[in-house]
Formats: sequence, structure tokens, C-alpha cells
Amino acid sequence: MSELVQVAKTPRWGGRLIRVALLVLGLMSACSGQSPEPYSAATSVDVGESDVAADAASSQDTLVSKDSTSAASADSLTSEDTAARVDTAPAIDTSAPADVGVDVAPTPAPTVFKTAKFKLKETLAVTYAKGLTDANWGAKTGTTTELQLDMWEPQGTDGSLRPALIMIHGGGFKSGTRKNGAIVNICKFFAARGWVSASISYRLLGSKGPIPAGWNTVAAGSKSPDQVRAMYLAARDARAALRWLTANAAKYNVDPNHIAMGGGSAGAYTAIAAGVSFAGDYLDELSDTQDPTLKTTNPNTSASVSAILDFWGGASIPNILEA
Repeated sequence: MSELVQVAKTPRWGGRLIRVALLVLGLMSACSGQSPEPYSAATSVDVGESDVAADAASSQDTLVSKDSTSAASADSLTSEDTAARVDTAPAIDTSAPADVGVDVAPTPAPTVFKTAKFKLKETLAVTYAKGLTDANWGAKTGTTTELQLDMWEPQGTDGSLRPALIMIHGGGFKSGTRKNGAIVNICKFFAARGWVSASISYRLLGSKGPIPAGWNTVAAGSKSPDQVRAMYLAARDARAALRWLTANAAKYNVDPNHIAMGGGSAGAYTAIAAGVSFAGDYLDELSDTQDPTLKTTNPNTSASVSAILDFWGGASIPNILEA
């Protein structure tokens, strides 16, 4: 008998409400431009034994999934092992229509481990899509930039599909890179325990890429208009990364039904925006003429997020998940 242990099974609701929430949240102090580091910069990571990311692994924010039919090993996750660390998600409402992102018939959760089991394969600078940058908002000069991610894959697995984790760095939508130490440490921590993980780059405030007219109008009336404009770019790129990983799931041995997304500070906001939005959000608002790079974002791939990890995203951010 199989048992699924997980946290934060996210509801799905309309893109317009998400946008309103994000515009409000974008003005909060949590996105001050300095992404807090949960670990000491002097801490080195040995993915075989280190507890650098133990707080992330033991937090209520962390997704832990387990098929207990494979739990013969004392090291594999069980509900007893995780009882003190995670909350069991409420039962899924299978009566909800499938187009809102609810798993009507969830697949068995892949087996992962609470201690490091695997050596890692690191792949750097993988291009997952392209995006436009401009000198000014709405300039439409259209310089194309490659959007890239770094990946870590567990080696020596039994060939079964792996869950995946996409992590997004913070920086107030103004700064930061996918090389952020805390984000990379979290990716390596989970990859050593059975996940395929990735840290992504996304366009920041200085990119001034194309955004919908409606979004720009609302942003213009905010206290931090450029920061709010940049939220669209971040969510658009994060959704592109999600679709890319889903489209390439077979290549990387990923179970597309078990992809989590998380981040810190601005990255947490972005993970929620990308994770609880509809398929057409951050995609259909612009035409291919307005943004030709949309064609590089796997627009026809259906993809969803099964869990969200919110680190330092603001005190009110969990309200989105309860709405």
C-alpha cells in the first residue's frame, strides 16, 4: 500500500488575482533588494554528509514525497521519519475540474532519501529559453538574451523517474544570480537525496523586457514601478523554465507530476507566481510579434508545480496559498 507524504499542495486560481496579490506584495519590505542568506558564507558543503541545508529539509516549507512501497531501506523517507518535520497536506479535492491544476489521479510519489545517497552530475549554463531586453521599458528595440540554469542530477539511481526542484534566487528583482550560495547548496542537498535540481537565472529590473500594457499601467501607480514591472519578467521566465524541464523530462529522468519550485525573497514571490498560475498566465498576454522569444519557451507544453518552497518571501505570502 503506497502512501504520499507531502506539504503545501498548492491550489490553483486565476492569473488576475495572482497579479493583484503580487503587485501588493511587491511593495513589502521583504523584497528590499538584499536576499538573506540562511547559511554562513564560510560553510562548505559536502553533499555526502553536510547538514548545510538541513533547516530547509526539516522546515514545514519543504516538500517531502515518498512511495512507502520502496521503504525497505532504513534510510528512505517514511511518514514516521518525517512526522516531526512536515505537515501532511489536506486531502485533494478530486471533484475539482482538471483545468485548474488539481491532480485528479496523482501518480505514486518517487522514492527519495533523508541522507545523501548519490554522487552528483553537475551541468552548468543550460539555456532553457530566450528573453528580450531593452534600454527602456516599452522601447521595443529587442536585444535577445539567453536564459540559463545550472543542474544537478543524482547518479547511480535505479532508473526510476525522479522528482525535481527548481530554485529561484532573490535580490528584490534588482540583483542576484543563479550562483547564489544558499540556493546552490539547497539544490545540491536535494540532488544528493534523489531529486533532479536546478537553479535558474531570470531577467531582472535592468532588463526592461516587454510587459503587458495592463501590467505596466498598474505598475506605474505603485511606489516601486520598475520593481513591479520586473515581477512580470521573473514569473514569465520561471514559467518558461518549468515548461522546459517538463518538455525535457525524459532526457533528465524527471517525473513531470512531481516538480517543486522554490526560492528566497524575490525568488519566493516568483515561485508562488509561477506555481499557482494558469497555463496561459505570463505567456498569452503578449503576442509573438510583441515578444518573438516566446516561441523559445515551449509554449505548447503543459506544466504544473506540485509544491512551493517559500523562503523569506514575506509574512503575508502564505495567505496566497490559503486563498
